[in-house]
Amino acid sequence: MVRPQKRTSATSCDGGPEGLVVWILAPQPASAASGRPPPVLRRCPEEEPSDLVNASGAFVGLIVCALMVWCVVGLVGHISRMSRSRNPDYMVAITGVAGLDDLASATGDGSPVFNLTVRIDNSGNTLHSECVHGLSTAVVSYGDAFLGEGSVPPFCGGEEEVQERVATAWGQGVVVPRFLRERLAGEMERGEAAVDVQVTTPADCYKCSDSVLVCSKVKIGGDPAPCRLEEVYPRPAPAAGSTAS
Repeated sequence: MVRPQKRTSATSCDGGPEGLVVWILAPQPASAASGRPPPVLRRCPEEEPSDLVNASGAFVGLIVCALMVWCVVGLVGHISRMSRSRNPDYMVAITGVAGLDDLASATGDGSPVFNLTVRIDNSGNTLHSECVHGLSTAVVSYGDAFLGEGSVPPFCGGEEEVQERVATAWGQGVVVPRFLRERLAGEMERGEAAVDVQVTTPADCYKCSDSVLVCSKVKIGGDPAPCRLEEVYPRPAPAAGSTAS
């Protein structure tokens, strides 16, 4: 037996010259006689990743981390906005009136005119805007006695915003019962006269509900009075020939 000999081969693992170290087992006499090639043991060096691959991996990782941070920050911000958001406040004020003295007189009839201001205080709402959609109707009453009505134009209060619109409600030939005339006259003498106001926005579809702002005891010439928002389904019209009212 002959010991293995170390030599340098010009053949690389991929067929190109790389100066690889190749171990060749020296032939025995029997293998030489048979004409077989001697067995060769080759050792290939491990390939190292290139700088380009390392840079690409680092860039992808940076993008993924940035997206995760962005998602977390956005989620936390949205939760924070939801936690501090509150519903809008609707208010109505009577800024001026004419003809109310006639209603409080002995005859108890007249044609009053009311100047209204409808306000949406959406300053505490951080999520969305609130609107009085479509052309609405404001009705002024006193003790269930009709005094006048008028139109309120559509408007919206954006996020964290306060908006208002003015309107005029009026009545023609309005008659008030005696007990209401006496009560109204006493309140006017004390400067405490107040009326009720309802602002109705009609539904925009057949089976939808009307939106009604119910504002009670709105003091004439006083501060805006709070209103509550109610959803009222319109009463269907009676069928033709029906006696139902």
